[in-house]
Amino acid sequence: MTHTSPTLLLLAALAAPLACAADEPPATQPATQPADTQPATTAPATTTVVTEDPLADRTLDWLDKLERRGAKLVSYQATVVYTKDQTEQLGDKQTRLGSVAYLAAVPAKPADQATTQPAATQPDTAAPRDAKFAITFTDLVANRRKIKDERRYIFDGEWLVEIHTKRKQFFKRQIVAPGERFNPLELGKGPFPMPLGQKRHEVLRLFEVELVEDVADKPLHMRLTPRLNAAGKPTSEFTKVDLWYDRGTLLPTKIVTRDDYDTITTVLLKDEKIDALKPDEAQKLFDTTTPAPGTGWRVEIKPWVEPQKPQ
Repeated sequence: MTHTSPTLLLLAALAAPLACAADEPPATQPATQPADTQPATTAPATTTVVTEDPLADRTLDWLDKLERRGAKLVSYQATVVYTKDQTEQLGDKQTRLGSVAYLAAVPAKPADQATTQPAATQPDTAAPRDAKFAITFTDLVANRRKIKDERRYIFDGEWLVEIHTKRKQFFKRQIVAPGERFNPLELGKGPFPMPLGQKRHEVLRLFEVELVEDVADKPLHMRLTPRLNAAGKPTSEFTKVDLWYDRGTLLPTKIVTRDDYDTITTVLLKDEKIDALKPDEAQKLFDTTTPAPGTGWRVEIKPWVEPQKPQ
């Protein structure tokens, strides 16, 4: 599948994949699957990893639990505090406050099979649905000042829309080729690091995974370090991704990413609503309708352009 990375998106400072695994990982690093010797297309979802390291076994067990939890998710909503810290290189730090919503994909099914997902979360039960993702920021905090600055980012399965309400700007980019399908939360590919339903074998193929803290009554803390791809380059701009999960719900509460430019991005999530998204609410959240002419909006639409192949 081919798609472009939405670099304009404020959220694009997150998520990642691949670096060569050491022959014998240290005690604090769980054993992982071989990197480039096992292409993604050949790694089955039931890949078995045999280790003699209790910490590695616990890591794999948690990855299994997180995968199973995410697979059952129909919709997810939460408030979000998004902080981008560029103090080291630019002396700048900004925080945006808002909310996030995710609606899981519904695969195509034979006509004689009824949907198994709750009707309340099914805007259209008669047809398959791509995964959808929306973030609404309402406030900006910078230089110790808090101001209203609404910005919306919507991915509807094919188009990425960026809306600046105050400036009346509407940018719509087709980032997935027609006929293709894309999970906007997939680690290393999506614009926002929301680790929901990631497959264990895919996480291990893309990352070195370290179980940093696994203590009762405390959030589960994992650290992901990108591997290298076949060309010897990391397929992500991030050098490290730290993830915290609630041990009860198995849902993320905090994500921190770092890159080569010393940018630290932190996402805090709370007040989660699970499988509670109503059809009318979903229609409003994921609406990518272009503003009508003559309404004062600046509109920019960029359809999909097939990448040119190297000569």
